[in-house]
Amino acid sequence: MKILNQMKFITFTLCLSVATSSYCANKTSPKTLHWGINLEPSQYFEIASLRFKNNVEARTNGQVKVKVSVSDYKQEDRDHLKDVSDGVYSMGQEIVNILSEKVPIFKLWEIPFLFENDNQVFEYTKTAFAKKSLRKLQEHGVYGIDYTYAGGFIHMIGQEINDITDLKSQKIYIEDATDYFKKSLLDKLNISTREYTTTIMKNLKNTTSELISSLLSELYQNHSKNDKTYLNVTNHRVFTRVVFINKDFLDSLTPINRKVVLEEAKIAAIMERELSLEASNNHLTNIKTNFKNIVINEWSSKQRAKSRSVFSHLYKQFEKKYKTSILKDIQKL
Repeated sequence: MKILNQMKFITFTLCLSVATSSYCANKTSPKTLHWGINLEPSQYFEIASLRFKNNVEARTNGQVKVKVSVSDYKQEDRDHLKDVSDGVYSMGQEIVNILSEKVPIFKLWEIPFLFENDNQVFEYTKTAFAKKSLRKLQEHGVYGIDYTYAGGFIHMIGQEINDITDLKSQKIYIEDATDYFKKSLLDKLNISTREYTTTIMKNLKNTTSELISSLLSELYQNHSKNDKTYLNVTNHRVFTRVVFINKDFLDSLTPINRKVVLEEAKIAAIMERELSLEASNNHLTNIKTNFKNIVINEWSSKQRAKSRSVFSHLYKQFEKKYKTSILKDIQKL
């Protein structure tokens, strides 16, 4: 009987040992974070994603592997938020004005002339309100990490504009935008607008087009040196994006690895933002240097403030709806 009991004990111990080693193996099995980059321009995300991959894999001792996919799909063919929430990718990004259709608090980014300059935008992203907006994405199965800048401020190219009301007599082609932004122009200024998705130079005759700053490179490469054009640096709205990660994937990581992934993802978002801004500034410098027929009409703070007053009703509506003074606070940043 004593020997039988000893055998039972040894058998139990072996079973426990096998179970424990199996559990440990499962616990330490590498998890693969799949970052899908399907928004243009992708080159800044690509650079940032390589740093992200190297640092995450090194800091987690290989417990989290990173797979980066670039341009699997055309930008306009996918619901990028749904792709991440459904697990097609572990991580991705989406344009903030498209996110505003599901998370209305992001409509803040569509309010005309809200931000004065790049530094003000970046300071806003650090505020409690901006972080609260990112947390709203959890209702859609993702964690919002940070705001990126593949686009930046939007300008007006075509005819000379010195006041927003100068657009009343013009046809304006606008970059893809939500109805919220388009209606704010239509309702207040009675402007005829059309979206465009082709090259920025199309239909410039007797029209004015919005120009995302990241497309300055296209202007630089394709503009005829014979056509006089005004590049009105109006800074009337900001084209930004949000990086987010699948909530279930992030929650499946150990606390230490979760912290690493969030830290490195935030650094990657900021890195993309800085690269995009640097490229836009370089392209603007090249245009000033090489195209004498493109007149750079840089608006002053006074001009922007005057045009901002035209949309004061939008400011009041937003602050009343969300019970916040954030729009006034932004002006002080």
